[in-house]
Amino acid sequence: MSAGRAIGVLATALLLVTGLGYLASQTIVARPSVDLSARQFVPAPVPAEVEPQVRAGQAVGVPQVDPQWLAATSRSTGIPAPALRAYARVQLDGRAGCPVGWTTLAGIGWVESHHGTLGNRTLREDGHSSSDILGPALDGHGDFAAVPATPGSAAFHDDARWEHAVGPLQFLPETWSRFAADGDGDGRSDPHDLDDAAAGPLLSAAEQLGRPLFVHPARDLPAPEQYAEFGLAVSIGRPAQTAVCAARLIFTGALDRHPNLCVLLAHAGGVLPYVAGRLDATWSAYRPNRWAGPDVLTQPPATYLRRFHCDTNTWSAPALRLLVEVLGPDRVVVGNDLPPVWVPLERSLATLSALGLPAAEADAVRWANAARLFGLPVRR
Repeated sequence: MSAGRAIGVLATALLLVTGLGYLASQTIVARPSVDLSARQFVPAPVPAEVEPQVRAGQAVGVPQVDPQWLAATSRSTGIPAPALRAYARVQLDGRAGCPVGWTTLAGIGWVESHHGTLGNRTLREDGHSSSDILGPALDGHGDFAAVPATPGSAAFHDDARWEHAVGPLQFLPETWSRFAADGDGDGRSDPHDLDDAAAGPLLSAAEQLGRPLFVHPARDLPAPEQYAEFGLAVSIGRPAQTAVCAARLIFTGALDRHPNLCVLLAHAGGVLPYVAGRLDATWSAYRPNRWAGPDVLTQPPATYLRRFHCDTNTWSAPALRLLVEVLGPDRVVVGNDLPPVWVPLERSLATLSALGLPAAEADAVRWANAARLFGLPVRR
């Protein structure tokens, strides 16, 4: 065989081997493709609860976490039982209106203080660390802002000059003084008590930062078999759950406890604008004898609806007109829910235009309300 022929045969063989190798990489050893439609959100497991033993007429108090669930979950996660109990109580209590999962609070607790055990501390059964946890002085050095202490805040950390974050979840004293909570029912609100500190960080943080809290339900819905067909999970299920969450924020008193909290609801508020009258009528007719849950409102529930902002995702001019009428044009921001509902933005804008709103109100919905909510600079 000539040298040229041998080189040609060798080159052909190399190409064949390379091709077979590529084919194997794409079929035998290739990584499976990623299904982006699969659920990306995993809800927190619901802690097991036991019924408290109370006498007739006695206050029920805080939720009681099942000791067996507490022991087993503490072992499997490595979270100290007193910390896990504090996080679980918050989820069971639902004091935030839309219940916060214990896993979310556990993530915050680990980042801030290793669940109250930072620096070789131990977390006692009463939710207190073996010694108080204080953040560094906020004295303007390095990456820290300069935040002077006040006579009231110095009582939390004994530094008369500079502020410190305090406790296992590292609240600033000024924040704690506004949003303090008694998470374990001992009659005291103490930022060094993890039961108390875990009781309300989400809504408090959103209010303190002046940032809107966007409410959108997860993929998991009650009675999921009812939504399995016809796209009902998207068209009916999630809007209904959005309204349930907003109603709980009202009825649990969360909006009263957080007067400056800004909440932005998906799905045009779900069914809320349509059932505004039913909220008031039921609240009036069912109290006190047929009422279940806290009775803490000082005014009819529908009066709280203007505390919410909503997107325009109705794709129906009559429905959007009702939303604007109930909430006001200053509480609605344009949206298109893309994805998962594949509706072009142009259709959302056309639905808004069909209302024939005055120019100032139409501009508010199109862009000005969003700019105000998110603090966006606007050039005029």
